[in-house]
Amino acid sequence: MENEFKPYASFNPSGFSGRATQLNEFISRRHHTHLDAGDAQRNQLDTVEKVEAHAKKMRETFIEKIGGIPERDCPLDAQITGVRDNGTYMVESIVFRARKGAYVTASMYIPKGLTGPQAAVLFLSGHTVEARMSDPYQRISQTLAEAGLVVFAVDPVGQGERHSFYKRETGEFITRDAVGDHDLCGIPSLATGRFLESYFMNDQFAAVDYMLTRPEIIDPARIGVTGC
Repeated sequence: MENEFKPYASFNPSGFSGRATQLNEFISRRHHTHLDAGDAQRNQLDTVEKVEAHAKKMRETFIEKIGGIPERDCPLDAQITGVRDNGTYMVESIVFRARKGAYVTASMYIPKGLTGPQAAVLFLSGHTVEARMSDPYQRISQTLAEAGLVVFAVDPVGQGERHSFYKRETGEFITRDAVGDHDLCGIPSLATGRFLESYFMNDQFAAVDYMLTRPEIIDPARIGVTGC
């Protein structure tokens, strides 16, 4: 029986010539060609050494393509602004600096009864306006805390308590949260040769740096990450 799945690169866009979607189809064909090449390359990874070398190359290439990750150029200056008792765990509200002028809002979920440093999870939100405070992400963080893990949930740029475009005189936000904010930050960022993602990663690296300042509750050798 003939394989019903064909490589992406085998699709011929010539039949669509002259249509209004021609440019989109041309770009899509190039994209799928690279996907096929990636599949072929990964199919050759048949030893641990090859997998590790490939992972190292992909990490280096990714960081290069987004314009590099800016170094944290300031102290964390972290502050615990509030503490809430949620029964089987405590929740700390925290603010820290990822770089000059960039403050990150976060929550630390700490199970009660810890007898020493525990495994911890950095939680990264998807594109919800409320970020770490949205109901699905709250449930994830709470579930992990109930399981005995320390959880550090951070707000991304333009979401949750972090707004990039705020008019102080009127108390209004002058753009939509989440994706709208990302667009207005990302376009000028791209013009400088650095994708907005590099700043997201700077936030995340700084978040791990903060986690490392809490050795009384977090085992530095057991920090993982999850999210949407």
